[in-house]
Amino acid sequence: MTVLFQQVTGNMRRFKSLAKAIRASRSGNAAVLLALGMPMLVGGTGLAVDTAQWYLWKQELQYAVDQAAIAGAWARASDEDGDSYIGRAQREYGANIDMVADYDSGPSVSLGDYDGETDNSIVVTATVTRRLPFSSYLTDEATTVAVRAEAIFDPAPDWRPCLLALDKDSDKILEFKGGPTVDAGCGVGALSDGDSSIWINGSGGSYKLGYVVTAGGFDDSHDKFDEEDNIFEGVGNLRDPFEDLTPPENDTPRSLSCPQSAGSWTADQRTTVERVYSYWVGKNANKESNLSSFSHDDPKAPDTTETLQTALTFANRPVGNMSTQNTYTEIGGGGNKKVYEKEARTTTVSYENIVEPAAETSGMMQPGTYTEFTLSCDTQLAPGVYVLDGTDIKITSNHLLTGTGVMFVLKNGAGIEISGQARLNLTGMSKAQLMAEGVSEEEAGKMEGMVIFEHPDSEGSDTASLTGGGNSVVNGIVYMPNSTLAISGNPRGVSSCLQIASGKIKLSGTTDLTTLCPPDMEPRGAISAERDMVRLVA
Repeated sequence: MTVLFQQVTGNMRRFKSLAKAIRASRSGNAAVLLALGMPMLVGGTGLAVDTAQWYLWKQELQYAVDQAAIAGAWARASDEDGDSYIGRAQREYGANIDMVADYDSGPSVSLGDYDGETDNSIVVTATVTRRLPFSSYLTDEATTVAVRAEAIFDPAPDWRPCLLALDKDSDKILEFKGGPTVDAGCGVGALSDGDSSIWINGSGGSYKLGYVVTAGGFDDSHDKFDEEDNIFEGVGNLRDPFEDLTPPENDTPRSLSCPQSAGSWTADQRTTVERVYSYWVGKNANKESNLSSFSHDDPKAPDTTETLQTALTFANRPVGNMSTQNTYTEIGGGGNKKVYEKEARTTTVSYENIVEPAAETSGMMQPGTYTEFTLSCDTQLAPGVYVLDGTDIKITSNHLLTGTGVMFVLKNGAGIEISGQARLNLTGMSKAQLMAEGVSEEEAGKMEGMVIFEHPDSEGSDTASLTGGGNSVVNGIVYMPNSTLAISGNPRGVSSCLQIASGKIKLSGTTDLTTLCPPDMEPRGAISAERDMVRLVA
């Protein structure tokens, strides 16, 4: 037993020594570890190569669809109803594809709906599909990389306000004071960035401004204009649409006179009477504010009558007019609950087939330079350029100033003073007439229709006025960039828009601006210098 025990003990001692020697040995370990790690090493390298390839595909493909979406959006902004955006996007995509040009899907171009709007974006998608060595060995399938881009287009606003205040350095440059009646569906604007560049001062009046756009703020503390979606404040890049123009000259000396009429005018007179009925309840009809609106069971329908008188004769050029008369008739009730029928009768008188006196221009004032222009009689102007050198167009009595194809150029502080029952019936010059005066074709196109043009070098006037009770017709543009123009009459446009662009504009409580632009017409001068906007959103 003792001998056996000694043998076993000796063997154990030798085994331990062998194990210790094996444990201490480093020969062959690297080969074993390499054998165990080789699959991961090869797989990682293959995956890295394929991933780098996928990344390069996606990078090129994404850039191509981004550029295609942007190009398509620009095309769509300039051709809103067409499909030119498709071809434009496809061409831009093709110009930016190289690496995957042989196995990409090509671009898919379509209109998208972004942020709740309809058809306001361009969406471009594309894919590339190809087998790569390592990934296809593992999956036995080709790999597809897909990309998408979306660009929106916002056409630049085309603001062409009827009333435009041009002073960029002052506050309250367009002021509504004392409750005027304004129905300017073509909008109002101001270039000043003052906090109250457009100011409604007073709780009275009726304001249908269409829209309000200003580089500064709109102060309407009495909430007279409640169309918040049509108020644009703090707008950048607004500009004077006429500031780069130079007025034409006419140096021929002239003087104003009152010649005898050389004959009679003839015209057809059309009289249109429109009656609209509404119903009110109250104690009396002395003031409509004392009455409340009443829903009548059997209201009278509106009606319109029209009469035409032909070949009438007139001592002067006939001028159309429009007037409204309200009549209340008690039809029921009693005491504080009397029921009244209100008839709003609008009478419009217009003239057609107007024929000038046979003597043509013999009784007309002629174009040229005037140093005095105070009317003392009804005055007719021959077509052309009238330069007022240091003097105002001054009409203070019940006189009429008429002219078609005319432009007044105000120099050396000249202005306008229209008051009392004075009336204007003026239409600006056509493009062809301006070019005949030596104006370039480009400037004539921008200047067309301008009736009053204050020279940029004139110091302007703080007392210019278009006031009084007469119905004045001004078909065209009144441009007085250096002056403050006070309006309290009833000027309007008939055959084209009346656009008033002045340094400052002040409208008082007696102003009645209800027909600045005929239906389906708009002023000429756009004030936005912004371009169409395009941006990627996805």
